[in-house]
Amino acid sequence: MKCCGIIPRLLPIAWIAVLWISPANARQELSPTYTATVVEREFKGVEDIEPKEMAGIWLLQFLPGNAFVLLKDGEIMVDGYWTLKDDLLTLTRMTGPLVCSWDDAEKATYRVDIQGFSVAFRATEDVCEGRAAVLTRGTFRTVPR
Repeated sequence: MKCCGIIPRLLPIAWIAVLWISPANARQELSPTYTATVVEREFKGVEDIEPKEMAGIWLLQFLPGNAFVLLKDGEIMVDGYWTLKDDLLTLTRMTGPLVCSWDDAEKATYRVDIQGFSVAFRATEDVCEGRAAVLTRGTFRTVPR
């Protein structure tokens, strides 16, 4: 008489699958849309930034074709293209009011920390203070689909 059939033979495979797709091993991806409400006090002490002009509801969308758009209160402030490799987000070919006019302002890199339904950005290279200030202030939260 045989005991237990195929189940005991599949158990080791199930454990390997659980370990392979555990949160520590899973590659987290950016959601299509994030939002953050940024208040004036978050910009206090940031040079060349007018806190009143930066406060508002920000929306960051990662669009098909690796395009992105950053809006403040419904108005496009930055648009361009993005790539994500591991936790390094690179923004390129940017245009809009929050893109400074000097050299290298159309490219920026950020470390991305995805925690559940939120994402935080830490600038590794961004010469445009306004854009960096918005992206690194507070936490952007996923907008449900």
